Amino acid sequence: MKISFLILIFTILFILISFKTDYMDCSKILKKHLDMFKTDNNRIPFILNFTYVYLPFILGLILSIIKSVNKDIISVMTVIITILTSMLFTLLVMVIDLRKRYNEENNDSAVASEVYYSIMFEIFISVLILISLMMYMFSFKEFNSEFFDFNKLFSDLKSLDYLAGLGFSIIIYGLNFLLLFNLFIILKRVFTLVEKSISKK
Repeated sequence: MKISFLILIFTILFILISFKTDYMDCSKILKKHLDMFKTDNNRIPFILNFTYVYLPFILGLILSIIKSVNKDIISVMTVIITILTSMLFTLLVMVIDLRKRYNEENNDSAVASEVYYSIMFEIFISVLILISLMMYMFSFKEFNSEFFDFNKLFSDLKSLDYLAGLGFSIIIYGLNFLLLFNLFIILKRVFTLVEKSISKK
């Protein structure tokens, strides 16, 4: 069995097992983030569920077939994710300060809490992307899928190396789309939070 396929399986197992350990358990971050989308009947509407859970990875699949992740894309993604993560940590400090101030003034801190959970979720996704990029970089010399070719696609599906490369590409692209989609949530809530803070002055 190809080493790249084994690394893909190992990466997925590592992420799943990490949720079961006390020191690395990030399930609460996911739960708190998803709770924001729930309606009064404690359910997430289909449109939100599709947009923020399934659509990013559907787009990741399409993009993976058209243009797979390569060394150039990995370099660009690593730089962007690193800068974005540092910005999110800076924003997190500001939100924690606003949340504390809201609690001291006995004001509604629901929006501040939502921004806090959204930022934590984005940081978590950023870490997953960096792990995936690192695993991909050490798994493949080069994975080529430059254009949409059904004949080539179905013949290559017999190769474990191709499947592993396709799987990594879907995960990496999907997580990036998920990160981008949720940035709009943070943008909207930070705007609301700052606007409320300004209106009280």
